[in-house]
Amino acid sequence: MKNELKLYGEIFPDTENSAKRFIERLNEACEGSNDVINLHIHCYGGSVIEGNLIYNAIAQCKKPVDVYVDGLAASMGSVIIMAARKIYMAKNAFLMVHAPSACVVGTAEEMEKEALLLRKMENVLIAAYAKRTGNKEDDIKEWMKGDNWFSAEDALLENLCDGVVDVFDADILPKDVEITKLSASALMRHAALFNNLNKHQEMDKKSLIEKFGLTGVTPDSSDAEVMAALEAKFNEGTNGKKVAEEELANMKKKQITDAVSEAIKANKIPESQRANYVAIGEKNGIETLTSILGEIKVAQPSIIGALGKQGGSPSNERDSWDWEKWQANDPRGLEKMKVEDPDKFKALYDAKYSK
Repeated sequence: MKNELKLYGEIFPDTENSAKRFIERLNEACEGSNDVINLHIHCYGGSVIEGNLIYNAIAQCKKPVDVYVDGLAASMGSVIIMAARKIYMAKNAFLMVHAPSACVVGTAEEMEKEALLLRKMENVLIAAYAKRTGNKEDDIKEWMKGDNWFSAEDALLENLCDGVVDVFDADILPKDVEITKLSASALMRHAALFNNLNKHQEMDKKSLIEKFGLTGVTPDSSDAEVMAALEAKFNEGTNGKKVAEEELANMKKKQITDAVSEAIKANKIPESQRANYVAIGEKNGIETLTSILGEIKVAQPSIIGALGKQGGSPSNERDSWDWEKWQANDPRGLEKMKVEDPDKFKALYDAKYSK
């Protein structure tokens, strides 16, 4: 539909989501017959400069723009949606806020100038959040300290969104559900969710039989037979319920900790963020956590004005990079080089400035 558009991915120049290309899509959507433009967002952040242009375009659009956060609105992605008329978040979506960051290699004067620029950018972002939410700027400044994650419910409480859209069947979401009140079929769906399955995939009957000590059934038994055995186990009395609840809790905890450990091992997140991501998994479930971790890239571009991005590309491509290429694509890598390979760092620096 002409009045529907998406912003999925990162916001950087010369990409699909550059300000220029997004505004072209927005103008095209304005030509549609509907009175409202629906913008679907799944964005990891990006350039503050590009993002501000997108924010301005949404705010000045001749038709009202309603935003739907389908999965994630992080960093600059959480800023641009503040310009919308209405903001709706999927029940399992997230919003993340933090201060702009950059990596600079140079003189003290150059670093001081960069710090001053980042402070100015931060003030602009704070003003955007304050205008949309009605919260005091002093309170929003606290959101600039580290990565601050908001579930859809959290965002609603902080006026960061106007409503939560229930896009999934309620009985397959594990949030705030008391295990002892579930039916056997619902319990099996929860077990499938903890095993990173969806409702259309085959149930892992072997794991259920082992985890809950089911008797009279095998992995070859029908779903109905396994469900009946699970129901019987579940109805053994207080002790049976306690065992089922504890086993599911342990299963969930292991899935969450294993997922976070794998992300740390893959250098997607630092060890210092382990507790934060475990907490996300415990509050919102393994499926949501897996989705978030799956979207984090091991290497992401980082340019001046980018929000918390770390760059990188295969090392064989970097062998030919000069100083400007490093600064444009991976300034943090350049800073790391200064410590780990000072000779290479000096050679690049001299080639750039000793002329």
